[in-house]
Amino acid sequence: MNIITFNYYTMQAHNNLRKLGYTKMDHLKYLNLAGVSVANNVNGETVLLKSFYYGNSNLVTHPDYAKTIPNEMFIMKVLEKDDSILNVLDYHDDKEWKIVAMKFLDEEDGWCSLGSFADNIGHPGMLRHFIINFMEAVDRISKMGVHYIDIKIENVMVNYKTLDMKIIDLHDCLYDTRANPIVHIEKGTKVYFSPEVISSRKSPVKDRQVFAFGCLVYRLYEQTYAFENIGERMDRHVLQFENSPLDVQNFVLACTQYRPKNRLKFNDMFTHPFVTNLLSSRSYIECMSSR
Repeated sequence: MNIITFNYYTMQAHNNLRKLGYTKMDHLKYLNLAGVSVANNVNGETVLLKSFYYGNSNLVTHPDYAKTIPNEMFIMKVLEKDDSILNVLDYHDDKEWKIVAMKFLDEEDGWCSLGSFADNIGHPGMLRHFIINFMEAVDRISKMGVHYIDIKIENVMVNYKTLDMKIIDLHDCLYDTRANPIVHIEKGTKVYFSPEVISSRKSPVKDRQVFAFGCLVYRLYEQTYAFENIGERMDRHVLQFENSPLDVQNFVLACTQYRPKNRLKFNDMFTHPFVTNLLSSRSYIECMSSR
């Protein structure tokens, strides 16, 4: 690979990149991720640049790298052939920072965050299509040893023209080759935390993923969070629905049960009417046939 140097937080790093042919570097306003910017590379192609600081990264080893690398880079390498992950185009390693150049997702080509799509476009068939694609991607990468922890609407980019979907943040992923490891991880976003995570109890990863998907679907349809604070989850707050179809309500309630044993199982999400109804819905057929 070609060697590039990038430190998002210093002018010197920008100068180094310019010497290597990178131009028009700027923060990407519609993709609110720390350490991510957009630039043109030496070939004039627009790319995303993401920086990793060794000082606050969990370092792991990978046979393709000469030294330890941040966990997120390791996850990128493991998943590099999966279509739901951004393509890594280039990387560089120096004493304190690592930079990855990835494929750029252009708004003009139809890309937007999943939350932005739900709030501003909201095509019902497409929305379910994207949610289910996200669920399928989380299931698929778990079979590769990568358990996706930070399930939330900001971490998914969707394309309303091509119906493609990309997961854009792998920072909090757990690498564990067990199918459903029992762990306690306080990583992720608190409004999607399950009660057992809040209680610092070890639990199967898939239990917390199901709860998070229930919260995600509620946010997309109701345009507010299912549980605004920790107390609501621990007090078994009763969810209120105003905009969600009945099968969506049933799905959310099944996913967000307080006790994991009463919660919908991960594999059963794919046979729930929320998913199966999509395949026969007119709006889904119309949006698929127009691709």
